[in-house]
Amino acid sequence: MAQAPATLDALRREIDEIDDALQELLIRRNEVSRRVGMTKGPGSPAVRPAREAVILRRLVARHRGSLPRAVLVRLWREIFSASLAQQIPLKVAVAGGNRLAPLAREQYGVLTPILELGSPVRAVNAVAEGEAAIAVVPLPGDGESDPWWRFLGRDGQTVPRIVARLPFAVAATPSASDGTAALAVALSPLEASGDDRSYVILETAEQISRSALRDWLAKADLTLRETSAWRDDDSRWLYLIELEGFVDPKDERLGRLAGTSESRILRATAVGAYAVPFEDEDLADWQSASKLEAR
Repeated sequence: MAQAPATLDALRREIDEIDDALQELLIRRNEVSRRVGMTKGPGSPAVRPAREAVILRRLVARHRGSLPRAVLVRLWREIFSASLAQQIPLKVAVAGGNRLAPLAREQYGVLTPILELGSPVRAVNAVAEGEAAIAVVPLPGDGESDPWWRFLGRDGQTVPRIVARLPFAVAATPSASDGTAALAVALSPLEASGDDRSYVILETAEQISRSALRDWLAKADLTLRETSAWRDDDSRWLYLIELEGFVDPKDERLGRLAGTSESRILRATAVGAYAVPFEDEDLADWQSASKLEAR
């Protein structure tokens, strides 16, 4: 005998039950996150974008049904931010005004306090001085008179590191639809997510061509993606190098650069890494994917 179709009232009651169950799970997750912060103790890193990337990749890979993957990512971005706020006072410093503030909010939570500052250097200093947990700064570029990244080559526990590239998912970030992108900086150790890119600062006593840098890096088994240069008043040159893959601060390939450059690279310091963001096709729902295949 065929089962009678559910009534509208019955379906609404089922949705109410699911909502209650979801709320209970969120309460439970938040409590566990709070206990994680207590277990780690003071001084332990709370900002862990690589861990978030691993979670999101797993959830997107196992997702099914008609709920768009981009919506799934948006939901979890808010969950991550709420969980992080259970562990540390979460405030985000932003340089770039109206352009980067919306991106920061969509990445770190719509209710997270945003500290808008006048320059990227000031935003990075806010992290170093404990005024903010995270700084969102513009992508590096050549020709900057005072690049924010030049301070990252220092040693010490209060030196911030590049930890993420924003947005992690363009399709889930409306403010990034115009191509807006940024980097996130925090007082966190570098962690691998399984699919990463890294930043290294190279110090030289002379200007070096991009082709020479590429060759020296290749001989050390490092693949160049992008480079930015800055010269200080002492005629010292600093190069911010973006590399394929994860480069740990103790990576032995960094030690090889002095040899591959015939000692023209005086110092190589790993200053950041980020999980490679989703591509739009990674978040395409089954309906969108079918439409694309039909074209």
